[in-house]
Amino acid sequence: MTVELAIAVRAEHAEGPIWDAASQVLWWVDITGHRVHCFDPRSNRDCSWDTGCDVGAVALDSAGGVILALPNGFVRFDPA
Repeated sequence: MTVELAIAVRAEHAEGPIWDAASQVLWWVDITGHRVHCFDPRSNRDCSWDTGCDVGAVALDSAGGVILALPNGFVRFDPA
């Protein structure tokens, strides 16, 4: 097996990668860095947003929406 670095991003505590098959992007979080990331391998671009607090996980709902696990509960996230 050959392993390649997909993305060179510095993170404090990277966790929870989840592949969005519909959008063909990889969502992941930097828990203590307070960021949610979205990596598009087609463009090799990683976008990130500051959550202002620890973010424990990212999930996709049945409609393809993004849900974040924050200290005060689960919230819908709209990157637009």
